Amino acid sequence: MTQIHGTDCGFQELRVPFEKLGVQWGVVAPFWETFGRDCSPSMVVSVDSRLGSVGLMAEGDGQSYIYRVAQFMEGVGVPEFGIQRVLARSKYFDAQRASFTMQADHRGVRECSTQFSSAIEIDVAHALLADSGVGVDGVGLMEAMAELLNQGTIHSIATRAATSGHLTESVCFELNEPETDWDSIRSAGVLCGLSDSDWAPLDAFRSSSSKCPAYASVQYRDGNVIPGLKLSFEDVYGELVGPILLDDGQREWVDSMRASL
Repeated sequence: MTQIHGTDCGFQELRVPFEKLGVQWGVVAPFWETFGRDCSPSMVVSVDSRLGSVGLMAEGDGQSYIYRVAQFMEGVGVPEFGIQRVLARSKYFDAQRASFTMQADHRGVRECSTQFSSAIEIDVAHALLADSGVGVDGVGLMEAMAELLNQGTIHSIATRAATSGHLTESVCFELNEPETDWDSIRSAGVLCGLSDSDWAPLDAFRSSSSKCPAYASVQYRDGNVIPGLKLSFEDVYGELVGPILLDDGQREWVDSMRASL
């Protein structure tokens, strides 16, 4: 599970909590040097309790922003084909409404994610996925989800480029239309390989999150579908998240970061 926090604290104030979580300052400082002006007046920090990593996100528009994204990715060791995927994708969106996230842990930067947010028609999403190497079955899954969720567009598309060389594509649907009900979301989850037991923790969370903006994503790694459905909820109180975390260690890890922010 990943928790995302907006914070008004200065970048230097993140040094202690990051190092407490095992992320060395020298790993994240280049992010601020490259994107500091894109993080003003607030910064977005993410905490992945499962992987034990933290992320920093910067939003931006224009070719100069995308150039800085490519330059940063090259500097942290993302292979060239991952950088070229992002550059090609940015041309379609005219480098607008982009966000870039760096994910790091005690080993260093592990992954860079570039997302473009726009109302993207399903046939366009089909073409973008096919161009990135997703096969017929994977594209068909996205189209079947769109039908189940009564969506004529996707909310965003993202490319996560790992320093190890893996590329992960993600298409995200917005779930805030009146026609989108929990049964439809569960049906989409079944389509993605989730069982009733997989849904049990979220069923208990459902009533507390019913008024939160929500999103569902299907993901592909190196062209193949990653089983499961990624759900995102905005404006959720931290105490509601604890019961979903797998163990006390994960809860303590996330709580310490949230308290620091």
